[in-house]
Amino acid sequence: MSVTSNQIAELLRQPKLDHEGFAAHRELEARLKATIRGEVQFDLASRALYAADASNYRQLPVGVILPRDAADVEAAVAACRAVGAAILPSGAGTSVAGQTARAEPELLCP
Repeated sequence: MSVTSNQIAELLRQPKLDHEGFAAHRELEARLKATIRGEVQFDLASRALYAADASNYRQLPVGVILPRDAADVEAAVAACRAVGAAILPSGAGTSVAGQTARAEPELLCP
């Protein structure tokens, strides 16, 4: 799955949402990168990839976490708890009702 420059430009033109002002997002990113072995993605392109499921809803998550194992999941939950961030566990993104189009950091467990 790739994101085009037009799609990124469209996301940047959207009005800022409440979660875009989440003050602790850099602290959360640093905590996650320091404690988990899986991937931690807080850049715009990565967030854009996970902004939607199979529905028409679109919302940029604060970040994306791709844990390698159960220890990564536990560390991610602890880091999010420490900074007051909610977590949205996500699967294949096949929902047609928008359940996975949320602002929370997405915890993807393939």
